[in-house]
Parts: sequence; C-alpha cells; structure tokens
Amino acid sequence: MKAKYVDAHCHIQFDQYASDQEELIGRMREEGVVGIVVGCDLESSKKAVTLAEKYEHLYASVGLHPNHESDEQYEVEKYRALAQNPKTVAIGECGLDYFRPEEVNDQVKQAQKELLKRHITLAAELDKPLIIHARPSKGATDAYHDLIGILEKAKTEYPTLRGDVHFFVGGAEEAKALINLDFTVSFTAVVTFARDYDAVIKSVPLASMLSETDAPYVAPISRRGSRNDPLAVQDVVLKIAEIRGEDLEIVRTALLENARRLFALPIQPCYNSPIISKQDKEMREEDSLESVGDESRVYELGFHLDPELPTEEIKKAYQAVRELITSKGTLVAEGEPVKIQLTYTISRQETSGRRDFDSAYFSWIVYEVSGPNHAEIIAAANADKRIVRFIDLLTTKDAARHAVEMRELSMKAPEHTEDPEATAVAALDAALENVVV
Repeated sequence: MKAKYVDAHCHIQFDQYASDQEELIGRMREEGVVGIVVGCDLESSKKAVTLAEKYEHLYASVGLHPNHESDEQYEVEKYRALAQNPKTVAIGECGLDYFRPEEVNDQVKQAQKELLKRHITLAAELDKPLIIHARPSKGATDAYHDLIGILEKAKTEYPTLRGDVHFFVGGAEEAKALINLDFTVSFTAVVTFARDYDAVIKSVPLASMLSETDAPYVAPISRRGSRNDPLAVQDVVLKIAEIRGEDLEIVRTALLENARRLFALPIQPCYNSPIISKQDKEMREEDSLESVGDESRVYELGFHLDPELPTEEIKKAYQAVRELITSKGTLVAEGEPVKIQLTYTISRQETSGRRDFDSAYFSWIVYEVSGPNHAEIIAAANADKRIVRFIDLLTTKDAARHAVEMRELSMKAPEHTEDPEATAVAALDAALENVVV
C-alpha cells in the first residue's frame, strides 16, 4: 500500500467500531490512510497492538490516559511488554488533563504529573516518541505550561526525547515552546468548523505539524453529530491547506512525511518528485510565456546527492548548484552536504536499470531570484545526474530565517555536536519548514 495520509491519533479499537471495524480498516487501506491506534489504558492498549499486528497499515501506541490515573494502577512491566512489539511506534496517550476531572486540585495534578514522568522514562528507555494529551482548564493554558516545564526538565536527562502533542488547543507561544523541545503539534477535524485555531495553524512551521482525527470523537463539519473515523483525516489536511493558503499536495505530503519521520513508520509514501507548489507551477507557466519580468521571489531548494560519488565530486556538485544560484540570484541561507541514512528508500530509473538509495548526501539552499533565472536553476538541477532527487518550493524570507534559526539551535544541542548523523538529521528537519523530503 502507498500511504497518502497518516491519522496520527485514532481509537478504532473502541466499541463504537464493533459492527464495522474490518470494513472501515479496509476502506482506510483503499484510500491510503495509515492509522496510529492509541491506547488509553491497559486493555485498549492491548487491543491497539492486536489490530496493528493484524493490519500492515495500522500501528499502535500504548499508555495510560491521565483521566484513568485513579482507575488503574500503572504497571510499567505490562506496558513495556506491549511497547516492545515492533508494531508499537509510540508511548501514550499520556499527559495532563485539568478540564475533565470533577475536581482538579493539587493532589490530582501531582498524580497526573508523576504518571506522565513514568511514561517519559519508558519512552526514553525504548527510544520511542510520546503521544501526549494536554487539556487546560477552561479559558487557561495551565496544562500546557506545566507540560512544557516537565518536558524541559526531562530533555536535560533524555536529550533525544520527542513526540506529538495531540489535539492541540494552545496558542502560538505554547506551540513554539513545544516545537523547540522536539515535539510536533497535531490538529483534528475541529478545525473544519471552528476558527479558533486558524492563527496557530498559520504560525506553526509545516514541518512541525501532524494531522489526526481522535476518532471516534469530533467528526468533521461534513459529518457533524455522527461517529468520526480515520478517513476524516483527509478533511483535516484539506482544511489545514486552506487555512494556510498553501497547495493541498504540498501540505498533504508534508504532514505524511512528518508522521513517517516522527514515528519511524516503514511505509511507502505516495508523492511526486520533484515536489512543486501550486504557486510555483503557476509561476513556471508564466516563465514559459515570458511574462514574469524581473520580480524576485524566495525559494528553497533541497537536494540529495548520489552517496557513491567521491567526496571531491560531492563538493563539486554542491558548488555547481551554489555558483549557478549566486550567478542568477541572491543566496539567503545554505546547508552544505552531509551524509544521512534515509529511513525510506529513494529509487531512480537509470539506463542500466533501477537504482535504490538507502543513504544520500543532503543539502539545501534558500535563494532569491527572478522568474526567468529561477527556471534556469531548476532546469540545471533537473539535468544534473549527480542529484538523485530535488525539491523546490516557493517560500518567504521569514520562513527561511526561521529554518536557519532552528538549524542553529539544533547544531548547538550537545547530542548533535557529538553525533554527525544526528546533526545531519536535525539540520534536515530544520530546513523542512517548506521543503519536504
């Protein structure tokens, strides 16, 4: 199956799907929807793993929801056993909920915090991401502030800690703090009918966002009042693209890749190469009609170089692209080639047959250029056989500056300075605000 979407958070093991579970899972496969089936307690976690074992396009997350903290004793050995299953890709749903409990006092908060910390320890032990539930009290952001404080402290002990904060309802500041801690934020079908989250969706870097349904809850506007299901992730992605004013295919591909990367999903992504935004396509059509004139725009070019090339040839290939860009426009930011291990295979058809690449030298360049000169740069990149794959997207200087800032922050992190591969991946991730690999 070629994956088109990832529902990063669903509960299709729940009783609401007892009558048509198999049929629904079949439709998910037909429509290219991968699902992360999330447990809320030991029993639902077991059911999540069972489903994931049965269906190739389903994966599991296991954990104890904060609202079940008083209902079940957290037996870490049992959760560890479930988490060690190869189809279990995350730990959770765990976190803080200051909204649902009848009484939220210091004792309740402390119990939830201690439970969250135990999930953090297990996630760090098994090197798996967290799926976090955070719901603040009405009209406040208290649960997010407490969560950020806990994660900041945990990151000093577990530098590779990462995860997703699901059903995000915080503001831009909370999102920024979580992203700086290597967490993504995900949005549900509530965005199809509520405008409360538009500003946050616009502010969050595309590379730090996931799509989810939280099914069976919160159906999209097209099915309000009915049971939700993972197929609605398509509605979520469509609405996110609409809110951001970006091409649907670019957003779909980005969210797919974000989930694949975070959860280390061994899926076959469905996307085109090179990836070109709708705006960029329109501009190229204008270029061909020689109607653009001298108006300059900002682009991000990300490219993978053949890993079998000698070191000197890698340098030459990078310099050739760089020199062409500087001769035609203005360089804004860049990342020199770094060899990375790909978590999915890139294939290219050559005269001798198909070649598969499990590693590559990755580099990226942000540049400003006028329309006709931009077309020349893309033509040259397309003709260079040393480039295995490239991605070119229309962006903005602000987005480019953010990418550079994120890259510099990642380079300063102790775990990255000690591990060249980790540095490479961090640099790649930082560059991916508008570039999808």
